[in-house]
Amino acid sequence: MTTIPPTLPSTSGGFDSSSGASENATSPFVDSTHRKNWIFSKDQLNEIRNKSLEKVRQQILDLQEKYSEKLSENDLLSPEEESLIVLRFSETLLHISTKLMYPLHVKATALTYLKRFYLKHSIMEYDIVFMMLTCIFLATKTEEKFVALAQFLENVNAVVSDAGTLTSQFIFKNELILLQGLDFNLMVYHPYRSLFAYAHDLHDMYGNDADVLYEGAQQKITELIKSTDTIFLYTPSVIALASLYIVSTDVAKNFISKMFPTQEAQLLRQVEEIKTIYHSSTPEKSKLKAADKKLKKVRKILKPQLEELEERYLAQIAEEQRVKREEKYRKRDLQQQLEQKKFL
Repeated sequence: MTTIPPTLPSTSGGFDSSSGASENATSPFVDSTHRKNWIFSKDQLNEIRNKSLEKVRQQILDLQEKYSEKLSENDLLSPEEESLIVLRFSETLLHISTKLMYPLHVKATALTYLKRFYLKHSIMEYDIVFMMLTCIFLATKTEEKFVALAQFLENVNAVVSDAGTLTSQFIFKNELILLQGLDFNLMVYHPYRSLFAYAHDLHDMYGNDADVLYEGAQQKITELIKSTDTIFLYTPSVIALASLYIVSTDVAKNFISKMFPTQEAQLLRQVEEIKTIYHSSTPEKSKLKAADKKLKKVRKILKPQLEELEERYLAQIAEEQRVKREEKYRKRDLQQQLEQKKFL
């Protein structure tokens, strides 16, 4: 039986190109917030991550002046340690989403939200357990698999033993923070859809073997989203080709040569880069354990400071929303005045 879905689900998760590996002028991906705001060069990505973390580290150190129990700068997490923790909770997110029986596109969107949020924020700043669950809840809405919040909490409590402290208040508060942290960019274009576009050509070229290739590539896409920064560095269509390249280098080379002859050299270079990233993505367990221990210490000691930071951020969000509303009303009033003048 074929593993290739007969139709694509109707979701907010977009598709970056109708058939090709590169984006053309008619592709929705070209003008999407995904492409404009969430794909970077390696240098840009490192700069964003380092600047965001340094800002939080400095805020924490500044706030400590008010409190007796203090941490040194070395006690705070490094970018590498933060990434290790995010990776661990990315795996947890997938595990919980699977237990809740959410489809693949919901899992991938929730995972993307988590990684986007913690690219520009710190796990020292916002509890990753609550934010992880909020990402899942938000993804159920944007991917049209929404359940009422009360039902969502009941479902989570049934599969997560220590989620008893999770309340609707936590979700509402964290959802506002999450939305702001994502710059309200909720559209996600997933590599799975690009892979689907390649599937029929794979069938023409490899017959029934294409099913095995497709299923293997799907799994590699999930691993790439979960364990690497590729979603911030490459377009979804290239990630889809790379997933096939990881499963079978010879098949992918042949496919790229036949389907994208004018882009062959560039695509082969990119998929080889992604393959290298994939094979170097396994973290050392000792480093992960040390980072986790460090985070627990930071969260415990910094609880008053973190609560103060959160209050400041929520106040900032409220002020930004007030300014946006006033600007919206101002434009509306101006438009109404212009319309009225037409009839005078």
